[in-house]
Amino acid sequence: MKKLIAAALKLDLPMRDIKNANTVNLWMLLWAATFVGADLMIEFTNDWYYFIEIMLLAIALHLGATIVMILKFKRLLKQLDEMEKKIQLDAIALAAGAALAGCSVGSILDNSNLIASIDTNSIIIILGFTYMCALIVGRIRLR
Repeated sequence: MKKLIAAALKLDLPMRDIKNANTVNLWMLLWAATFVGADLMIEFTNDWYYFIEIMLLAIALHLGATIVMILKFKRLLKQLDEMEKKIQLDAIALAAGAALAGCSVGSILDNSNLIASIDTNSIIIILGFTYMCALIVGRIRLR
């Protein structure tokens, strides 16, 4: 249990890496908030197209948060030591594979009318959850 907590909280990383990871996490949280905000605006406002300027602003804020989050994550990866970089890249590869599998299987099931259409939010959840679990497992296994 102690290894699991240390791996999840990144307790053995240098302070610079922890600071960079926290910055990425904050931008990821802002990215999620802008995503949910724009999505809810469309879902709960039947006449959102009358407020096109507000909608475009919400999309621009989301796009801006996405770009900054990517740049912060790139900086994090660039400054990590070799072991943590391997853990991160392995986790990214596994998450991308899981999202790809989820999309393709969901698309086949949707086309065969076995399920309703697969939601983009579901793919993002699969990607995020797989990435998080792969990071924790990678840190326990390789450190």
